[in-house]
Amino acid sequence: LNPFLSRLNEHKDTKKLFFFTLDIVTRNYPVITVVEGLPYDSISLLPCPATTGGVMILAANSIIHVDQATRKIGLPLNGWATQTTDMPMLPALPSLDLHLEGGHLVFVSDHTLFAVLKDGMMYPVELTASGQVVTKLTIRDALARTTIPSVVCRADDDHIFVGSEVGPSVLMRTHSVE
Repeated sequence: LNPFLSRLNEHKDTKKLFFFTLDIVTRNYPVITVVEGLPYDSISLLPCPATTGGVMILAANSIIHVDQATRKIGLPLNGWATQTTDMPMLPALPSLDLHLEGGHLVFVSDHTLFAVLKDGMMYPVELTASGQVVTKLTIRDALARTTIPSVVCRADDDHIFVGSEVGPSVLMRTHSVE
């Protein structure tokens, strides 16, 4: 048993996110916003397109959008998400049991990203926004299965590269279907 898990009541939301600007000329880096109270199991960050704004946070049990006004919206992807954070979450789908350790996020359009899990399963996540305020995150059924990912990135408007250390890497073409 992990001794830290027994202390979740005291240490659930220990991560912080800093928004700051980089001014290379004057070497001045003022902090714009600090967002506290993020889940301890947060793994990685993905900047959102400029039309959406903010950043996506990949945690072991959830996907979270945070904007510069410190608004947080979380999408639980398994039953552990509500146990590992006190952050308000959207209602969970009872049939969903995804684990995101070893997974990656990549945007394919301004309001759509793919969650590529460690087994190669790809799930589309839709961001619903009112202006630049994200109001809802929705995950759909898996679209495809690819190689075991070590890195996932958008190569251009129509292609995603999934690099793998344990198998062949894949260049995937994307297109939107209504």
